[in-house]
Amino acid sequence: MKKIIMTLTIFIILASLLTSCGNEPLPEKEKAIPVVSIAAETTSLSNIMSYVGVVRSNQLKNYSFKTGGYIEKIFVDISEMVVPGDPIASLDTKDLVFQMEAAGNNMDSAYSQYHKTLNGADQEDINSARLNVDKTKSVYEFNKNNYNDMAKLFEENVISLSSLEQVELSMSISEKEYLQAVELFNKTLDGSSDEDIQSSYSVYLAAKNAYEGYKSIIEDSILYSDSYGTVLSVFNEEGDAVTSGYPVVITSSNELVVEVGISIKDVYKLDKDIQSKVVINKITFNGTIESISKIPDPNSLAYLTTINLDRSTDNILIGSTAKVEFILGKTEGIWLDISTVLNDGEDYVFLVEDGRVSRRNITIMNINEDKILVKGVDPGNEIITLGLDSVLEGYKVKSQER
Repeated sequence: MKKIIMTLTIFIILASLLTSCGNEPLPEKEKAIPVVSIAAETTSLSNIMSYVGVVRSNQLKNYSFKTGGYIEKIFVDISEMVVPGDPIASLDTKDLVFQMEAAGNNMDSAYSQYHKTLNGADQEDINSARLNVDKTKSVYEFNKNNYNDMAKLFEENVISLSSLEQVELSMSISEKEYLQAVELFNKTLDGSSDEDIQSSYSVYLAAKNAYEGYKSIIEDSILYSDSYGTVLSVFNEEGDAVTSGYPVVITSSNELVVEVGISIKDVYKLDKDIQSKVVINKITFNGTIESISKIPDPNSLAYLTTINLDRSTDNILIGSTAKVEFILGKTEGIWLDISTVLNDGEDYVFLVEDGRVSRRNITIMNINEDKILVKGVDPGNEIITLGLDSVLEGYKVKSQER
């Protein structure tokens, strides 16, 4: 009986074990994750050095008067286009015209006196000499009173020293002309000698120079544009007093350039033969280097580099930002798409080795738009380019080369 019970017990245990073993699931076969890869290869791409620059005018022109005075007319406005010959501004010339006419009369009188001195004086000559004395005296007294008035204005800081000096010069010239007229009158009464003839001729030359001086000042009282450009600044209004040499209007040439500040590390890489690509407001230009400063900017310590553009800049405004890419030549190596490079504190890529994912740390050597030059990958290495979000190091993958 005991044997039968023991036999049944063993049978039940074995049956239980067999039932238990039959219910365990079989281990699943590891699935390969599909990815896309590419074999790394050595290629050559342009070596790009990128900077940001600013659009500037190729030339600024300051327009100023050669003599001081009061502005009569401003002919231009800010942003207005000008061409050669366009009037810019003019000075009030009423007093100058009066002085020029007086100087012209003196010149004519001196010329007549010179010829009369050669032929001797008669009563008509004496009367003419006396009349010349009266005229030159009137001019001198007018200029003297005008100087006194201007001196008071100068003391009140209404006019500049340059304007006062201009009036003083006119007074001094007219005083000399008056004294010369008196001297000529006296000599006319006394008769002419060789010395008188020479002196008379010298007086004529002095009077002629005075007349031509006033004429030149009046001709220079209107400023004209001497180039194509755009008005950038107008510093005065009509009626303002201006001094000689002080800018009244500034224009810029229509030819625009891009200025870039280059670091001392990169400036040695540049020369005038290096080409560049310049993008301004989504418009692309080919650029050539016009100049590279030999002295750094005292504030930024950057070397100012000027770049000429290859075509019209009509739609570009001064002050616009420009992206500049200097093309320094070709660089050979392993160039990968930026999207294939991962980072967790270190730059790395995923390779396919023996059907599994392998991590490879890399060093980025250069960047060219969407390409990266890397160190740490060898030609022929299989780089995973698509499916990176689905894998980790050690995963089994099924690669499809692109």
